[in-house]
Amino acid sequence: IRMTVDGDNIFVECVQKENTKLIGEVIDKRGQPIVYANISLLSAKDSTFINGGVSNLAGKFVIPCGAKHALVKVSCIGYKTILRAFDAGDIGKIIMAEDMQVIKGVIVNGSRPSTRLISEGYTTQVSGTLLANVGDAQDVLKEIPRIHENNDEYTVFGKGTPLIYINGKKITDNSDLKRITSQEVKSVDVITSPGAQYDAEARSVIKIKTIRQQGNGLSGNLLASANFSRKNSFNQLISLNWRHNGLDLFGTFNAISRGWWNDQVVISQKYIAKDRVDMTQATSMRSRRNILTGKWGFNYQLNDNNSLGVTYSVSKMLPSSKGFGHQNYTVYTNGTYTGAVKYYDNESASSDGPNHELNAYYSGIIGRLHLDFNGTLYWKKNITIQDATEQSAEFDNRAINADATSHNKMAAAKIVATYPIGRKISLNAGTEYTNTISRSVYVNQQNFITSSDDNIKERNIAAFAGMDIQCGNYKFNGGLRYEHVKSDYYSYDVFQNDASRKYNNLFPSISATYSDNGLNTSLNFTEKTQRPNYNQLSGFIRYDDRYTYEGGNPLLRPMKIYNIEWNLQYSWLTLSADYTYDKDQVMYTSSIYNNSDIILASYCNIDHRQNLAFSATASPVLGFWHPVFEMDFLKQLLDAKQYGLGVTLQKPQWDFSVNNRFAFKHNWTVECNYEYSTSYNDRFDHFGKYSELDLGITKLFFKTQLMTRLEVTDVLNTNKEDNFNYYSTCYNFQKYVTPNYRGIRLTISYRFNNAGSKYKGTGAGNEEKKRL
Repeated sequence: IRMTVDGDNIFVECVQKENTKLIGEVIDKRGQPIVYANISLLSAKDSTFINGGVSNLAGKFVIPCGAKHALVKVSCIGYKTILRAFDAGDIGKIIMAEDMQVIKGVIVNGSRPSTRLISEGYTTQVSGTLLANVGDAQDVLKEIPRIHENNDEYTVFGKGTPLIYINGKKITDNSDLKRITSQEVKSVDVITSPGAQYDAEARSVIKIKTIRQQGNGLSGNLLASANFSRKNSFNQLISLNWRHNGLDLFGTFNAISRGWWNDQVVISQKYIAKDRVDMTQATSMRSRRNILTGKWGFNYQLNDNNSLGVTYSVSKMLPSSKGFGHQNYTVYTNGTYTGAVKYYDNESASSDGPNHELNAYYSGIIGRLHLDFNGTLYWKKNITIQDATEQSAEFDNRAINADATSHNKMAAAKIVATYPIGRKISLNAGTEYTNTISRSVYVNQQNFITSSDDNIKERNIAAFAGMDIQCGNYKFNGGLRYEHVKSDYYSYDVFQNDASRKYNNLFPSISATYSDNGLNTSLNFTEKTQRPNYNQLSGFIRYDDRYTYEGGNPLLRPMKIYNIEWNLQYSWLTLSADYTYDKDQVMYTSSIYNNSDIILASYCNIDHRQNLAFSATASPVLGFWHPVFEMDFLKQLLDAKQYGLGVTLQKPQWDFSVNNRFAFKHNWTVECNYEYSTSYNDRFDHFGKYSELDLGITKLFFKTQLMTRLEVTDVLNTNKEDNFNYYSTCYNFQKYVTPNYRGIRLTISYRFNNAGSKYKGTGAGNEEKKRL
């Protein structure tokens, strides 16, 4: 072979051309492939060297051979060397016997940055690092710089909620992350400036890559996790994969029992007509969601360059799920006691699912053209049944019986073509189509709130193209995405022209990256959009109490988002700064409902909002201590007084965290992580300061196949949503929450054999699924 290095690219080509070849496969006595075995072809006459090669990840080799007969010498560390004579052609399987030798230990000291800069963001190596032993994929994401987790929901600092992919397949439920152990994760990419091939609403993307496993037969992962807190949660997982040559059959079964516990006190002020109504509400909310999920599919590797596959997944919330809340609140009007109310709300009859998702994909190379096709069908159903009562000595007693039903359907397809021009230029282009129907029906038997029947039919046709250019130490990337969106809004099957929309938009993106001797820097610009989700667009209005309703707004407009980002990485230090301009920012706000004495909390558009963000991460390796220090800064530029509020709301957020990992002998790992955030303003809200201390210990057994992990979260019980303030022109409130963060979690995971699925699908209509 010949190897040529050009900047960051390494080109390897075979320079030996012969009409005949020696083809074979190297395996051990168990039938497992032996990777990187050395194969030497020697002359049968005088044992002179003819040619040579190595076995690939499947144990196979193909070596050009001009001789009709040759001696084949096969060697590999840990196995006995084989020397045999063969005729040129397919020689079949060569079985090597183990040859273990005890040698003195060799210690190699060294380190490399676990996080490094790429053109659209960052990549963090997981396999071969301490992150491989932290639990499951959810635990891995908690340790990645700029990713913040709250109740199994993830945000990228300064970039909002990300799309999450596993091996190119978009996940629609974050519980999917619990199905992958940290030992299976190869790397995590955090894309902070997604290019043209991503949906125009995608402001950030997390791409999880798993280790490519080899071998035939049955493999699997068994996982059990229990979180003990005020409301316990449990997770049981069985994941199996059967492989025979190029065919994979795989299935996953997951049983989740998720407990939720929340106590809060809300003090509110409502300005209705000439009156001021003050309320103090003490609320307790409890729920348990018992969910079963299943996923089945197949993948077929046609050859080294072409594969296809199908997956089907279903999830259902079981009837044993429960949800209820009770509240005591007192009312003062213009400073005079008006009355007290006891409010009970039982939503245990609610249901979620069955939700279905069907995905199909093809990935292949035709000549120099690389094609990726993905198709998705998605069905989602949710029913919320509200059975509530209000009891009061001063007010009239009330019963509130309401049903809210939503049915969502989506069909989507996406195709991407990539074509290299020489070694330094690559072109990509593609198209994506989504068709969505979202129907929501709300009925209140007592007619406190007007019933609604909303149906939104939306079609999105997108086309995109991009180019990558490598010029020495510089890499340039540019792309353009066009989207045509037609959204038709119906109320009781009558077309609503004022709430229907049609958009035709272009979304450019461009980036420039420089790399030299460990120094990497990039400058990115993207234009994105954020369309309201279907709950925000719905005409559904929910009864909270006799003074407060909340609901959607069918007249909302999408946001336009302009972002400039600069990144710098050198050795273990990473810096990032960006500026964002949000046009037609969607805000949660309040107004008087139908000229009554009731406040309606809903959504509206304001002219614009700006954000400044800065992040710094340091991850040195100091012996057995592997710390990660992170500092984040975020400040919104928003003139709240322009919208009738009496406060400025421009206090920035400073967030400091340090993750300490200590690696000891015999596969022991100890963790001590701490995070502190100052109080800050975001939109029309004020968030109080918070902090959290977490401890963890991990032990691996049986050559890392068995993992046990014990964690204590929020040890000091300091992560409380205290001093939250919401502001509007007619409704202000302060909230003090005691959440369910403090707890103890035990996780046990066992992996057997090593064959993992090769599924390469990415799904289609991914951002639309998030809106649903």
